[in-house]
Amino acid sequence: MAFITCSFFSNVLQKSTQFNAIIPEGRETGAPVLYLLHGLKDDFTSWSRFTSIERYANEAGIAVIMPDAARSFYRDMAYGGAYYSFFTNELFPYVSRLFSFSTDKEKTYIAGVSMGGYGALKIALLNPSVFGAAACLSGAVDISNRLSRDPRWAEIRKLVFGDQIDVTNSNDDLFHIIKEPFSSPSPRLYITCGQDDFLFQNNLSFVSALSETSISFQFDPAPGVHDWKFWDAQIQKAIKFFFDTK
Repeated sequence: MAFITCSFFSNVLQKSTQFNAIIPEGRETGAPVLYLLHGLKDDFTSWSRFTSIERYANEAGIAVIMPDAARSFYRDMAYGGAYYSFFTNELFPYVSRLFSFSTDKEKTYIAGVSMGGYGALKIALLNPSVFGAAACLSGAVDISNRLSRDPRWAEIRKLVFGDQIDVTNSNDDLFHIIKEPFSSPSPRLYITCGQDDFLFQNNLSFVSALSETSISFQFDPAPGVHDWKFWDAQIQKAIKFFFDTK
């Protein structure tokens, strides 16, 4: 098993950026790959620092890419980096060129926590030909509601969204995205949230909206709060979900 930190210059971001990569033993070629996204207060090192993802990846035989996205909400920021374009137009092709992982949609996954959970769903649903499955752990799934009502999001609203305070019915609104037709079969979704998490009710509302669509999903609420103890347990379940195609 190899753990690699890769630094490279991004033409999209116009700066150097980094990601951590886990390559399981004996799966250097053709391994399924999981893009694992961090939350608002974290960075590309958080998954490897606060969970046992390296062990889980090796046991499952899955490669893991953990990129950095600053505080972007995986969006092309109004005042900052174009992170959505970076991921979709630069990072994914770069990883494919650099490594020999599988490029099969059914072996390509994306997951994240909190802001990263939102990002994982948004990226997967807007790129259904790339991802076979996505997992959202304690995701900030209802950003339209939070942007307009939560004063703690004032900084994010300005830097990420600029003057666009209302993102309802846009490609930043997950509730809107799931109602739109897909260019190819939508990815399977795994959604989990701690029952004492401040985002739990938002996740219940999103799951209710999902149930009115044809998107295949599994909702797995569990005791817990918005912390790494919960996410360390749930990422193991998410990996099992990715491999369960029955």
